[in-house]
Amino acid sequence: MVGRTRVVQVLRAVPGYGPARVTALMAICGVEENQRIGALNEQQRERLLRALIS
Repeated sequence: MVGRTRVVQVLRAVPGYGPARVTALMAICGVEENQRIGALNEQQRERLLRALIS
């Protein structure tokens, strides 16, 4: 079920991440707006994790 969830939904659930910040983060990480968690490749996953940690 998690793999079918859209990345944007997961990121918006993170405290402090609203629509504008999520959109900017996804653009920087090269993630499409309608992409699902299960469809992320290794580089996209790593970029998102690094951005969330910093």
